[in-house]
Order: sequence, then C-alpha cells, then structure tokens
Amino acid sequence: MSYTLDLEEKIAVLPFFLKHYPAKNRSFLLEAQKIIQQQIQAKIWLQQKKPVLKQEKLVPIFSLQPEIAALNNLVNENIPALKNYLLHAEDYFLTLGVLPCLKQLGWPAISQAAYLTTNQENPSLLVGSETFLSMWNAWNTQQQTKNARNKLTVLLKCLDFPPELTQESSVIQHLLSHFSSELAPDNPFWHSLASEVQIAFPAPLTLTDSLGKQIHQLRYLISLQQTEFIRRQKFGFSDQTKLAYFLRNRNFSLSDSDRLHQKKAHAGLGAYPSGYDGGNFKLLIAFHSEFIINRAGKFQNILDLDNLNGVVNGASFNYANKNDRTHTRLDVKFGKSDPQFRRKILKKNQYKAPTKTSGNFSYTNKTGAYAINGRSSKENSQLLKEHFKKFMR
Repeated sequence: MSYTLDLEEKIAVLPFFLKHYPAKNRSFLLEAQKIIQQQIQAKIWLQQKKPVLKQEKLVPIFSLQPEIAALNNLVNENIPALKNYLLHAEDYFLTLGVLPCLKQLGWPAISQAAYLTTNQENPSLLVGSETFLSMWNAWNTQQQTKNARNKLTVLLKCLDFPPELTQESSVIQHLLSHFSSELAPDNPFWHSLASEVQIAFPAPLTLTDSLGKQIHQLRYLISLQQTEFIRRQKFGFSDQTKLAYFLRNRNFSLSDSDRLHQKKAHAGLGAYPSGYDGGNFKLLIAFHSEFIINRAGKFQNILDLDNLNGVVNGASFNYANKNDRTHTRLDVKFGKSDPQFRRKILKKNQYKAPTKTSGNFSYTNKTGAYAINGRSSKENSQLLKEHFKKFMR
C-alpha cells in the first residue's frame, strides 16, 4: 500500500509541525514552507506551459533550482525525521499505519496532521473524542458547498451510518457506539456540524438528496446520543432531574414553540400516542440540541422504538441557528427523507400537530381537539415548563 503526499498536502501539513517542533527549529521549517510554496508555483507553471512533461521529470527540473537545492541542504543539516517526511512521505506515513485508513475515509492531509500531533497516548477516533475534534476543527471547508459535503460524508463514514435508519435495536446501538461518551449536548462541535450542513445545503436546497436524507436522519441519532449522555449523569432520579442538574450554570431555552411535538391521531380527532402521558414540552440548548420531555419527566426520542409518543413526537437535532426560514428548510420540510418506519406510522394513523390558526384544532384552544384538562396544548406545555424550572432551584 502506498501513501503519497502531493505538494498541496505538504504545505497544508507543515503548520502543525511548526507548532509542535521546538522553537529553535521553526525558522528552518518556515524556510521549508516557503520553498514548498515555490514548488507549487513551479508545478502549476509547468502544467500550464508544458503538459507533455511526465511527472517523474519534475523532480530533476526542481533540483536544478537554487531554492530546492537550498531545501535539500537545510534538511540534511537539520532534522533527519523531517527529511524523511518531506522527501519520502510515503515511508514516513506507512509506519503510522492508521493514516492510510484516514485517507481512505476521506480525511484531508490537514486533519491527518492533526491526528499526528495529538497529545493522546492512545488517540480515539470516536466522534466527539479529543482527537476526532482536533481533526474536525483542522478541516476548514472555506464556505464551499462541495468541501462541506465531503466533510459531512466523512462524518457519516465514521459513524458507519446506513442509507436508511430502521427499527432494529442492534443497529441503533451500533451507531451509538461510534460516539465518544464525553460528547456533551453543549459541546461546540454541534454548532460546527450545523454550520457545515448550512454550507452543504444552501438555500433553496432541502435535505432531500441521498446525502441530505442521511443528514436528516442523523438528527434523530444525535438526539438519542444526547439523551443517553444525560442519563449517564450521576445526579438526578429521572430524565428531567438529571437534565436539570446538568443545566445548572449553563444556558438553555424553554421559550420556543413545541407545537409540532403535540401530534394526535386521525388528524387531531383521535388519541394522543401512548407515552404522551398528559403532555410534552421542549427544551433547547443553543437552539441545536433539542430535548422533548413528557409529563412523567421522561425523554421522548424518535429512535426510542418501544415508545409510540417518542416515534411520533420525539426530539430531533436542529441544523438551523434559530427559528427562521433556514429552520423550516433544513429541520421541518424533510418530506420523504424521514425513515420509512416513521412515515408509515404517521400516515397510517394520520398523526397531525395542532394548527397555528384559531378553531377547533388550534394550539391555543382551551376546549378544542387538542385541549388537556381545560387547558390548551400551549398552556399545558407552559405548565410543564414551569414545573421543570422548580428542579433548577
């Protein structure tokens, strides 16, 4: 197996070596960086002016340049390891075994360099681990749609995410096993992920192509991962009390509407799904991380497959930054991108959310189809939120 860095990859990786090599060697590395930039310029010129030249002829041509001769002298006089890296990159990286695998997954050279310079003795590649986040953050997609789509594709590969989510518990647990146990719901990674989705699917695009379908369904897995993180917390005796303990001294919001999480069967004329238990309310962290909690204080998740209220009304991670057109486009209008098992349940039982308008099916009607104990669906949700706040004291 051969692993070769091209000139552009070399220039991308050098800043990490600049950061981690001793200060006395940085001037040498800076000089090497400048020379590699000159190589790139020369390579571009040769490709434009003399496309018939074979690739192997570039090296002797470069070696005639004073700058390249200077590079060879610098390498010989300084760090043998760097000489091996710059001039024999494939041997250098093959000794590290994992890097060819990272390249195969689609990680760019800049992220591979971040892996190289990790301070972890046994670096983990689980999504959300320190090493993974270093690699993710090193990759600047430069607001380019194609680059962002590539980055999201690598994330899906790291999760072993399928083309379509199913109701198989073993599949869900397998997917969850690819997340670091330390990845919290307020980790900056979630905002970074949302930003990449916004770049990968600019207006007017929605999450409806093959990649978009996976990215949409990923929202449900993320919400489940986040509730599992809270459930592992030491303090608290229920889902909502554990969440309350976690949120102390953290920012969160209870002000956003949870109308779409109050669906009933038969277009509002039927019953609430089992597990509703008198109502749902919504809590958001930085708008992206979403928790739906029922009156019994239990998390409601679409991938809680033994809980009908979870499947119908459960939480889903938000890719938008706020409740605006981007939220509608990326988080609400997903059409046939929803998992087939959920679409069947919603269609068969005609589950519908209350309406924004007045009338019998209104979210604010105290006596209408969605009313609960003389309160509108909205008032009932607000009551549950006030009850939750008591756990924060």
